[in-house]
Parts: sequence; structure tokens; C-alpha cells
Amino acid sequence: INAESGVGGFFGAGQYFGRSHVVDLAFEYDIYPSVSLRYRYEFHNENPQITIGPVAGIKTRAVEGGPLDDSIDKPGLLRGTFGMLGAILGFPLGRVLFSLELVYLFPKQNFLLANIGAHFFLF
Repeated sequence: INAESGVGGFFGAGQYFGRSHVVDLAFEYDIYPSVSLRYRYEFHNENPQITIGPVAGIKTRAVEGGPLDDSIDKPGLLRGTFGMLGAILGFPLGRVLFSLELVYLFPKQNFLLANIGAHFFLF
């Protein structure tokens, strides 16, 4: 199955449990419209100020078929649920964490995604 590489987007909300444990629920459109649940464990470094950590989760298709699957040559053969493993590198600036995340989707069909994001801390 071939998929065009390109730009997608995601919007989510998360919750810190303690200083380092984070759970995020996101609505994404990358290979197809999906919902993902992520857990990450953050290691915070003070000098230089960076955040790094592993990411694990699950991604499932939110909408079947239609024009939103145009980037996939055989959308009916694409799995509806993927596991994900990856890593995050973040740069905190005030109440915003700018991040780069690499995520590997598996099993049987494999994708590597790179996400650039901004996490806003409201409270």
C-alpha cells in the first residue's frame, strides 16, 4: 500500500499525572482521520532546558473511506488500528512546550511519522 507523504494536523488535550507522566487524547489527520491515545514519560533537564522521553500509544481510524483517504492508493487494505512507539524532544518556553516527536506505527503495516507541535499549558 502506498501513501503520499505530506503534511497533516492534530489537535488534542492532555493531563499530567505528577511531574513526568502525561496522557494525551488527540484527533489527527495524517494517513487518515484518526483518534489516538498517547502516554509519555518526560525527563526534564534544566541546563539546557529540554524535555525528552518515550511515547507509547494506540491510533484508530475515526472515519471510514471517503475523500479524506485520497492520499492512499488502496485505502480498504489499510489497517484501522495501529500501535505506536516513539520519542519526544521538547523545548519549554514559558507556558508552552515546543516539541518534535518521532512515532513508529505498527504491526504488519509500518509508518514513521514526524510531528512538530506546541503544547499550551492552560492551568
